[in-house]
Parts: sequence; C-alpha cells; structure tokens
Amino acid sequence: VALLALLTPHANTANHFPEVGDEGDLPVSWLEHQFRSTNDLSICNWFSKHVMGNFNYHLAHHLFPQIHSAYAPEVTACIREFASRHGFPYKEYPLGICLKLHYELICRNTEAVDILEEDM
Repeated sequence: VALLALLTPHANTANHFPEVGDEGDLPVSWLEHQFRSTNDLSICNWFSKHVMGNFNYHLAHHLFPQIHSAYAPEVTACIREFASRHGFPYKEYPLGICLKLHYELICRNTEAVDILEEDM
C-alpha cells in the first residue's frame, strides 16, 4: 500500500523530469522542478490520514519536509493558491488515474523482448 502512495506521485507520464545540463544543472528552479515532477493523490479519507500519515499530500511533503503531516491539508491549500497565482503546474489525481499513468510509463519504457528465445 505504501508503494502505491510513493510510486504514483512520481513515476508516471503526467510528471516531467527535465534533462540535466552539461554542468549538472536543471533548466528550471528547484521549486518548479518539485511542481513538475510530483503530483498529489486525491484520496482524503481515514486510511490516508491515519495510516498513511497524509502521504497523499505529496507535494507538501517535498516542499516542506519538516512539517507534521497533520498540517498537510492546510499547507496543500496554500500550495494550490500559490500555484494558481504564479503559474506553477499543480497536479492532483485519483489513485486509479495515477495507477494508469504509472502503467503507461512502464509500457513506454519497456523493450520488446522474446523471453522464449535462447541466446546461447
């Protein structure tokens, strides 16, 4: 269950991971990189709050790792407002959509391999 909340906010086709430049730098700021490469899960229930520690508010976790998870919903409201005001791409999806986007990434990055072919 923890992997669902960990993989889907990062590794999917909706998130953008820019190429690192020759000097090892990113073409965007650290803040913009967090918005582009992370999304939130739109599950807000007892399980996500008490068992997962509000981990579905994943962008808040990246931007403010020192805050207690109990404050994540309020911080996320501020993040949404900030993103809207400054043109940052805030993304939030239901778990089913996140799983679909993750599956699409896996399919896009796989190679066609004939597992029955002998290579000896």
